[in-house]
Amino acid sequence: TWGGRFEELLEPGGEQRHRADYARIMPHGGRCGHLGHARLPHGVHRVAREYLETLGVEAWDDPHNHDPEFTRVRVREAMTLMEERLGPGFVPGLARSAHLLADDADALEAWAQGAFDRWVHVTKGECGVDVEAIAGQPRAVRTRLIRLMHQAVLESEDSLDFDHVQHVEAMISTWKGQGPAQLPGAITARVEYGRLTFHRGSSGEMSAT
Repeated sequence: TWGGRFEELLEPGGEQRHRADYARIMPHGGRCGHLGHARLPHGVHRVAREYLETLGVEAWDDPHNHDPEFTRVRVREAMTLMEERLGPGFVPGLARSAHLLADDADALEAWAQGAFDRWVHVTKGECGVDVEAIAGQPRAVRTRLIRLMHQAVLESEDSLDFDHVQHVEAMISTWKGQGPAQLPGAITARVEYGRLTFHRGSSGEMSAT
């Protein structure tokens, strides 16, 4: 029962013993509440409150969980409305889709990293790859490879937006003599002599197609 689970949670070391169990629930529940040093999934707040009332314990409620200034609050309200309109299976179905997409994304990231390690040559402030080597890769792999190349030259997490990636990807998939693209971090991407290169040194915003 939930009552038994919460009693165990309140025991010394209970939070650690059940952290793995709650981790499986929390992606579907969103925000957490607090019970001492324990963290409870938002989706079981009602059950938790009912049980705590029987113990004479007052639950603490984070006011941010109800403030519409926060996107997460507006999303939670919208999800509740959609579930009312579409039925109780909507949220679990969405969660299953999210897990499947996450698995696909992990596989594509690994694929792109393998392509980067195999074909991309990196030096200080520059990296390059033969367009022919990556042109036959799926688009999802090419776009991730572009981000990895930008990150390698930037030497930090990339800050490319959708338009940046599309501009550079078009140099691979639909080459028609486009000029260089100026990317965040003063990095220039260009195709010359069949090779896509990222070079750090130029500045400016993304050039027009």
